[in-house]
Amino acid sequence: MEQYVGISDILKLVNKLRNIMTGISFTPGDVPITNIVKGNDISFTFTLFLNGVPIDLSTSTAKLEARSKATSSSTILSLSTAAGDITMNASGVVVVVIDDVTTGAIVENVAIYDFIVTDSGGLKKTYIGGAMTFLEGVTS
Repeated sequence: MEQYVGISDILKLVNKLRNIMTGISFTPGDVPITNIVKGNDISFTFTLFLNGVPIDLSTSTAKLEARSKATSSSTILSLSTAAGDITMNASGVVVVVIDDVTTGAIVENVAIYDFIVTDSGGLKKTYIGGAMTFLEGVTS
């Protein structure tokens, strides 16, 4: 299994996302997001594909939530298109932005997350998920 060391490595996964199957056999991509420095602004961009073609996300909404464990009722991080933290377009491009206040408020060092897209018909699909790690910032 390949290891990914940072958020910039998410771009390497674009080709892997092209190979994700849809329908009943759909399996979300395991995409670790590591080394988010608490108190820093951070953003990352990726593109979702279906059979090698970018998915039109212009009429979809999305949420990314991180929790200490899947069964936890409280979130460590909660981002959405409704809140403006996530933007998506007709070319399948997804931009996730986390501001310094949000990362600075995170107490945990390890979490799990998933990224769910809801299409205009109400169909929800988890495209990616995995481990998320946070580092303590040093300079204020």
